Amino acid sequence: MNGGKGLLISLFSFIGTFALVTPTCLGWFYEPKRPDELESK
Repeated sequence: MNGGKGLLISLFSFIGTFALVTPTCLGWFYEPKRPDELESK
């Protein structure tokens, strides 16, 4: 059970990092200027 919990935590941290990094990469490639939606948050 302990190993499964560790796997879940690493999986969630990977997904979290991916979710944070991906919009930044997409922003660099597709948006030369920052969208207003990102500025207001």
